[in-house]
Amino acid sequence: MKPYRRHLIGLPLQRSVFSNIDQAPQLIGLEGVLSDDRLGARVDDVGDLYLDPNNVDQLATAMSERISPRFLADMERSLVSACHTVGCTTDLCRARAAAATADEVRLLIGTLGSSLRTLVPFGILSKFVPDTLFKALASTAETEIPRLRYDSPGAVLTRDAFALYEECGEQGFPPDRLLAEWPAVPPVIAERVREFCEKHSGFGPLPWEAPGYEDPAYVFAALRAIFADGDSAEMSRRLGDGVRRSGNVPRSDGARIRSLFEETELQSDLDSAEMQFPQSTETMLRRAIVVWLEFLERETWYVRRAFYAGLVPLLRRLKSDQGQRNEVIAIDDLLFFELDELSARQVIPDLARIRREKYLGNSEYLIEYGISADRLGRILGES
Repeated sequence: MKPYRRHLIGLPLQRSVFSNIDQAPQLIGLEGVLSDDRLGARVDDVGDLYLDPNNVDQLATAMSERISPRFLADMERSLVSACHTVGCTTDLCRARAAAATADEVRLLIGTLGSSLRTLVPFGILSKFVPDTLFKALASTAETEIPRLRYDSPGAVLTRDAFALYEECGEQGFPPDRLLAEWPAVPPVIAERVREFCEKHSGFGPLPWEAPGYEDPAYVFAALRAIFADGDSAEMSRRLGDGVRRSGNVPRSDGARIRSLFEETELQSDLDSAEMQFPQSTETMLRRAIVVWLEFLERETWYVRRAFYAGLVPLLRRLKSDQGQRNEVIAIDDLLFFELDELSARQVIPDLARIRREKYLGNSEYLIEYGISADRLGRILGES
């Protein structure tokens, strides 16, 4: 079988969160469709994704036959819960990392890994579930296809990036100068850039170690590519008039469903009378489509942010503890262990060395994602 997607990911640490993707059908109530209820999906040891197209067709057909208000509500709950859990667990890890003991760090790594293993299969399901939902809605009397009715995450990122571009430019620091002089820039510029990177950490390529919006150099290159050759006045007009601000939009169906992804409102919305039956299939289809559209915008962000905001602080803390115990292991070696190995204290230096050599031997992958020789050390070495 040919890979569905080559070079999906590279690090053993990240590959370990893909270990349950074959269990994806069970997450949305499609038991009994495939043999042993296992989807033919896996990520091999070089990071290529394999996905059985016949299995996908079988699941899509079964899903279209099972669509009902109850099926759609249960699927929505499963997806929203998985997203919510990863978000909350990421925040918990970030908050506890600095003061955690070694045992607490390992427990938190295990908890975060478990939440990611539950979420990642939904990324596989997104290859066919939204299309199946759209087709089901189109087969009803419904004519309007639901869309996000508020600022999408991508729109917010673009608007904030343009604001950063304008502010830095006004201070005499266009992207090229930022690239050339960073970090030797005025404190007000450095603070503004770091604020932007902190807010948007999680946006970027799926491979965790590839540069993304947490990296100032990546941000400067993006600012140059997106805005440097454009008309600032026209861009300002388009972003100001063409992008709806959620605060100025009535609490529409789309905006209300968006609140399912906000941890402070999650449970009350799930338990509200609106989630009780009877609900029409068309209504529930519209809800489900909006929820999946939101997920498609954020699926990479969830797992990438979990790495940078949750896992990286824990790995730094774990390395600090190893230093106190005189255990000799490079900090970036930790990226070559699986999450279960880290949480179970199965950190064997020789195993990391073997995996590192194999990883660095995949030059095509490293070039594709712009991963430099010092990238891994910089990820974990920066405070």
